Amino acid sequence: MIDRLPADDRYKAAGIVFDVAHPVADAGDDRSAGPIMELVVEYWPNHYMALYHAGMAEYALGQRGLARTHLESFLSLYHANDGWTSSARDALAHLQ
Repeated sequence: MIDRLPADDRYKAAGIVFDVAHPVADAGDDRSAGPIMELVVEYWPNHYMALYHAGMAEYALGQRGLARTHLESFLSLYHANDGWTSSARDALAHLQ
């Protein structure tokens, strides 16, 4: 469905999908939200919060390479020193 949109509008549709799935991820269910966040990242590759949730879902599922890629991308875009960055750094440390 998103692919039917003009290329310049696809990220906007991905943003709507993100808004639906984000409360699930924020409630701590990254595994359930993970596939949706990966879809968001496909169409909006610099959506830092989708990168975070996709990376944490992949980390929980043992998908080390994808988790590393998404969490490193998240940290390159999001610079606040908060729980999100702390969790991402902890997950990356465990992936070493």
